[in-house]
This record gives sequence, C-alpha cells and structure tokens, in this order.
Amino acid sequence: MICENLLTAFIISREQNDRSKCRTYQIQHNLSVEKYADGADTLFQQFEADFNEAG
Repeated sequence: MICENLLTAFIISREQNDRSKCRTYQIQHNLSVEKYADGADTLFQQFEADFNEAG
C-alpha cells in the first residue's frame, strides 16, 4: 500500500524517505488507493498539512 497515483508527484518532489512517511500516514488513517481517488484534493491537502506540521 505504498502511495501511488495521485500522491506520486508529491512524493517524488520530496526526499526519498518521504515515501515511507506517506505509507505511514496512509496506514494511520486507514486509507486505500480507492479512497485517494474519491477525495484526492482533500486528502492531498491534509497529507501536505500533516507533513508540514511534522516537519
């Protein structure tokens, strides 16, 4: 369940270890790839906000 599709561009624009952070975020929030497609903008913004908060 590594982040793919809609978050791929976001992930590859960050450092290499951010893929694992995204995967952890996905698991913590019980998100599936399908759910990313359903609410892509909201999930992207929430991931970005959480990521930036965590530093």
